[in-house]
Amino acid sequence: MANMLVPTMALMLAVGPSNYILYKIAFTSYGASSALFAMQMVNLLFVVYGAVALYAVRGAITDEMRASSKVPYALMALLDCLGGLCAALGAARTPGQLQTLLSQSLVPCTMVASAVFLKTRYGAKKKLGAAIILIGGAIVVAPAFRESAETSAVLIYWASNIPMALSAVYKEWRFADSEVHVLYLTQYVSCFQLLFGFVLFPAQCLTDGVPLGTAVSAFVSNAVLVATGRDAYRTSLLALYVLNNFILNTSGIVVLKLGGASLTAILYAVLLPLST
Repeated sequence: MANMLVPTMALMLAVGPSNYILYKIAFTSYGASSALFAMQMVNLLFVVYGAVALYAVRGAITDEMRASSKVPYALMALLDCLGGLCAALGAARTPGQLQTLLSQSLVPCTMVASAVFLKTRYGAKKKLGAAIILIGGAIVVAPAFRESAETSAVLIYWASNIPMALSAVYKEWRFADSEVHVLYLTQYVSCFQLLFGFVLFPAQCLTDGVPLGTAVSAFVSNAVLVATGRDAYRTSLLALYVLNNFILNTSGIVVLKLGGASLTAILYAVLLPLST
């Protein structure tokens, strides 16, 4: 399976740049007030795409995988959901160029998490590289950050790196502890993530100051538009984004399984400049 690492990395680099562009366009089209609906639509489409992919490889799913505890998948989903929620809430009001730079923090965040929880040790060159990413990003972002009227949105978007890094490290640990098919893991995480998305519904209201009733009304209105086919443009945007992201995310988990969380974070960081 190790010979899959290089081709999978190449696939990530191929689909990665369009992922961030589609994300920005799709979530901006919904705006902050409908960010939770957009995120839940993404989670739902992930479940749909994942079901199709999992059915295609059903012969590779063993009885041992089916009998394994699903608690680790729930924890992965919770971390992914927190990261997705922060990114979704901040994306609509965070300039695209800042998103690119702020997301670079995923590399040092993942390295710190790996060092703390996996006892990973890094050489001087890797530490220097992470420091350059962090300091360079801070220098470039600082002036725009001070001038931005949406400071809270920028902070929320940046905070998404923390649960994302913890999720990557936890997945690496679980892969080392047991053998599980990537698509099987992805599907369970997606299902739990859809559930947690509803549990975290009040977070949007607390963050944006949107009354709970208004948030529920916006969610229902958007759902009706999708169900009746009257929101074809935005629905198509999300469907295209999720298909692209499903390929990127699945290939990213393969890289994480074979090469570790830090390599995966570095690849995602490489993709960010390519998307601008």
